[in-house]
Amino acid sequence: MVINTSRGALIDSQAAIDALKNQKIGSLGMDVYEKRTRPVL
Repeated sequence: MVINTSRGALIDSQAAIDALKNQKIGSLGMDVYEKRTRPVL
C-alpha cells in the first residue's frame, strides 16, 4: 500500500500507476498534484 499526501512531486505518478497495474503494489492513494497551480486573484 502506498499513500501519498505530500506536497509536490515526491512520487512519480506514472511509475506509481504502472506499479499498481503490474501488481508491484496492492493499492495506491494520492491526494496531491504533481504541479500546483496558483489561484487567479
